[in-house]
Amino acid sequence: MTNSDQIENNPNDYTKMTIVDRLNIVIGEEPVAAFARRVGISNSLLRKYLEGSQPGADNLSLIARACGCTLDWLIDGTQPMFRSGSIAFDLDPAANPSEIIWLVKTYNSANEDQQAAIRLLNQAVERPSAKAWFELGNSLTKIANIFPSKKKKDVQLRSKSITIETN
Repeated sequence: MTNSDQIENNPNDYTKMTIVDRLNIVIGEEPVAAFARRVGISNSLLRKYLEGSQPGADNLSLIARACGCTLDWLIDGTQPMFRSGSIAFDLDPAANPSEIIWLVKTYNSANEDQQAAIRLLNQAVERPSAKAWFELGNSLTKIANIFPSKKKKDVQLRSKSITIETN
């Protein structure tokens, strides 16, 4: 049985995959050149890794950090796939790894307010309550700037002072 047959029979047994297979998972649909730029290594070097050259520890560390995956998972497929503090940890056998990688990449590239909204969405889904959904709504409103906070301006009119609310 070849390595590709093993992967096809059990697509989420990452220990049977090569490092090239796992690199392809973390790269996903992102163009190789864009991924290399994001990681901080040259496009040609990343392509050599995808052809089977073994990455050094320093570049493996850069790749793992940029993707949010653990170094152990990247090297030999050992779970957990994601670092603590990331969105996901051990993968459900039915999980689609490319969707999870996309989600983690999105989370890692989000700003602080967007990450907070993602965490609140997760909390609302895991433990639904009016308060959880309300907090998520407030967070999304803040990100979308749907209702910008009103600023007050002091205006002097002849001898009277008034306050005007503006957007």
